[in-house]
Amino acid sequence: MPLRRNCISILYIDDDPSLLEVGKAFLELSGQFTVATTEHPLSVMDLLKEKEYDCIISDYQMPVLDGIGLLQLIRARYPELPFVLFTGKGREEVVIQAFDAGADYYVQKGRDVQSQFRELSHKIRLAVEKRYADRALRESEERYRNVVQDQNEFICRFLPDGTYIFANNAFCRAFGVAEEAVINRRFTPLMPAEDARAIRDHLASLTRENPQGTIEHRIHLPDGTVRWHQWIDRAIFSESGTLNEYQSVGRDITEQKIAELGLQKTHDELLSAFEKLTATEEELRSSYLDLASSQRSLEERELILDAIIQASPIPQFVIDKNHHVLYWNQALAAYSGIAAHEIVGTDQHWRAFYQKKRPCLADLLVDSAQDRMPEWYLNRPEKSRLIEGAWSATDFFPHMGWEGRWLHFTAGLIRDRNGAVIGAVETLEDITGEKRKEMDLAREHQELAASFEQLAATEEELRNNYEQLAHLEAELRESRELYRGVVEDQTELICRFRPDGTSVFVNDAFCRYFNKTPEEIVGQVFRPEVFIDERKQVRDTLRALTPDNPVASMNQRTVLSDGTIRWQNWVDRAIFDRNGTLVEYQSVGRDITDVKMAEMKLQRKNEMLHAAYGQLAASEEELRASFSELEESRQRIRESEERYRAVVEGQTELICRFRPDGTFVFVNEAYCRYLKRSREEILGRAIQPELPAEERERLSRHFKGLTPEHPVGRIDHQTILPNGAITWQSWVDHAIYDENGRLVEYQSVGRDISDYKEAVRELRESEKRYREQVAEPGIHNGNGHPVDQRKGE
Repeated sequence: MPLRRNCISILYIDDDPSLLEVGKAFLELSGQFTVATTEHPLSVMDLLKEKEYDCIISDYQMPVLDGIGLLQLIRARYPELPFVLFTGKGREEVVIQAFDAGADYYVQKGRDVQSQFRELSHKIRLAVEKRYADRALRESEERYRNVVQDQNEFICRFLPDGTYIFANNAFCRAFGVAEEAVINRRFTPLMPAEDARAIRDHLASLTRENPQGTIEHRIHLPDGTVRWHQWIDRAIFSESGTLNEYQSVGRDITEQKIAELGLQKTHDELLSAFEKLTATEEELRSSYLDLASSQRSLEERELILDAIIQASPIPQFVIDKNHHVLYWNQALAAYSGIAAHEIVGTDQHWRAFYQKKRPCLADLLVDSAQDRMPEWYLNRPEKSRLIEGAWSATDFFPHMGWEGRWLHFTAGLIRDRNGAVIGAVETLEDITGEKRKEMDLAREHQELAASFEQLAATEEELRNNYEQLAHLEAELRESRELYRGVVEDQTELICRFRPDGTSVFVNDAFCRYFNKTPEEIVGQVFRPEVFIDERKQVRDTLRALTPDNPVASMNQRTVLSDGTIRWQNWVDRAIFDRNGTLVEYQSVGRDITDVKMAEMKLQRKNEMLHAAYGQLAASEEELRASFSELEESRQRIRESEERYRAVVEGQTELICRFRPDGTFVFVNEAYCRYLKRSREEILGRAIQPELPAEERERLSRHFKGLTPEHPVGRIDHQTILPNGAITWQSWVDHAIYDENGRLVEYQSVGRDISDYKEAVRELRESEKRYREQVAEPGIHNGNGHPVDQRKGE
């Protein structure tokens, strides 16, 4: 809903030009109103088409069309537009007609001018605030309904006996069932027996002190597939400690489980291979140690799955297709002595290996220049036997160390989902020791010739193990790509930065939010423009993070590039190395502007209501009753906002949903209290309210009159409560149809209007007594002289 204007716009209709002039001057004097006037009631509908007004003030007695007729015209086209009737004394029957036609308030003429216009100002503000509160109530209900129904997570609520009382669309899609097959039923998905026992034990373990828990289990879907689910369950207790119901939020983790099981299986296979290799002869033990080292390096590459969370122990770097460095891990920084912040974002990665600029193996792959590899490497590069599309090369670097270093490079291309090249990754391994061993082995070749056949057999066994390791490495690369995709597709804002503020990673959502490209942020000190009075809070929060307490959450305001101000909630994690030194920060944020705006709007309304209360306290009993009505509306807004967060909340109004056969599918707490029945006595049953005989046919005609073109109707009728008392209720009924125009449900919102009906009855009796006992005298001005009075005023 758009924010309220500070100034209320009014259309004032009266056939007396002098009264229009006085009313406009008085109302605009406070600066709270802008008033447009007209003497012609028939022109009002045209004026409403040209401009939007917050409130209508109308005289009753006017030529051609009186105030009641004008009200009926306006209500037919603008049912929510506030309307205040400005009528003369002695027109009580007009007041009753006005309320029946939908007027919000009335004000009598003929009193002191200042008093009557001061009262009129109060009534206008009350009418406008009430209309905005009602609109906010409806929009809030719809907004929270959409939030719950549009969630990707599965959300449901069920009673301790297993009866479901709520399930969102994602829940129904996940289990392949319609909502009608779940709600008010004991819906039990198919699952292995041991998982079912684990769920029962899990729910039984939830207590009032520890009401929340997480569990993972398997589900058998109707199509025969087996899926893994993760559920966060919360037990909801009453104030007395009685378990009322459970709320569960779940998601599908099948792919994660498959990856975990695959890694476990691979780990078991590698462990078995390790046990076999330990039984080989002493001559091959050194070769096995190299293989085991290679195996450990491969296992350590699994850390790439957590690419932005932990650093790989294998020296490596990643470049994009323009040869700019994207990643420069800590192992390579330690080996080369060049920190990542000096390299990331540049094309200077050659400095780690060479004394002057030249292409590395990854550069040649990105440029598809494999034919140029021999001119840059002593030993001709070869295609990797383990990784398809990867190349390996070995080179000697005399300027490294005391006696030079032998380094073995492996580089492979990185492709997107469409197979297009987006960069390359290159790893290096110091094989100086191996090379020196090779030379020693060459000198001892004659001695080892006798063992050649035995070594050949062992070579075959090692080759098989290499192939297994190659397969594992390919799976880990795919897992890394999948994990990267998950991070990039997150709707949350994710970034990582060093203590000096240099960004080392941002996801797509972060870039879109701040209207930046990754190249403009990564490798740079990017600081969003935080409100100046909140900057100290941000600094203090980050400085307070320690290895024992590395995580904190905070809310802050940020000015975006287009000048808009947005609120975000950030969860910051400080990352420390083994020595307790701060290495990086990781921040995950989300936009909470809408929530903050709603809170501030509610706070402003509270302030306005408190200010109005001081004025209304001194007014007549009727104004105090109007203020109570506005306070109830404000209470309904708070309850409505809270209701869809917990799916079902209490309301001051009576709310129910029922099928065409009368079966109730939802009732709120107020409805239950009003009828003095529990939910269990109402839901799932066709309970007909007890009505006086004369009301039944009228109520039946009312529901039959609801159609897809006119699905909403209002009716006031009498109801007999369980204790025998007869009350008046006002109901707004909404017929809900499916896409084929078939009636599905009714939703009814009602309230008790017995006090209002009693007030109308007393008003009519008062008018009758007045007419019977008192002759209507002429109206005098302040000096005792009679003044002219037009009929009806």
